Amino acid sequence: MKSINFGFYGEGIRDYGFTFPIAQRTVQEILLPHIDVQSHPIEIKKTGLRQEEIIQAVARRAHGMWFVVFHLDADSSDDEEALRERFQPGLTSLQSYQDCNKHIVPVIPVRMTEAWMLADFQSFLDVVGTHLPASELGFPHSDRGRFLT
Repeated sequence: MKSINFGFYGEGIRDYGFTFPIAQRTVQEILLPHIDVQSHPIEIKKTGLRQEEIIQAVARRAHGMWFVVFHLDADSSDDEEALRERFQPGLTSLQSYQDCNKHIVPVIPVRMTEAWMLADFQSFLDVVGTHLPASELGFPHSDRGRFLT
């Protein structure tokens, strides 16, 4: 069986507890049963680094992996601005580097908490540290545990 490995970078510590497992599951669902998927969290010390330098550090750490899922919050109602102003300059800067991974997939959610609950409510509960059911938390849900739209 063929295998691939990919990296995951998240802006915050909670991204590794919630978004990373969703990225793992999504890639596995797309590729299984034909390809074995290995995923690796990529954590860097980003204190004092510009966004472009963070992307460069992640790309160097992910050298040899097939690709990197790069989680970057939109911090506004427009994901295009985050892509254009905070992600693309870092990706473009990689063209002059060797020994780095240039296959970086941006994941830029516009709404954080709402997207978490829709994607995987159980993971949301785990991250916030409660085992109360959706009904006790005041969230609408269906019999299958999915949220009503």
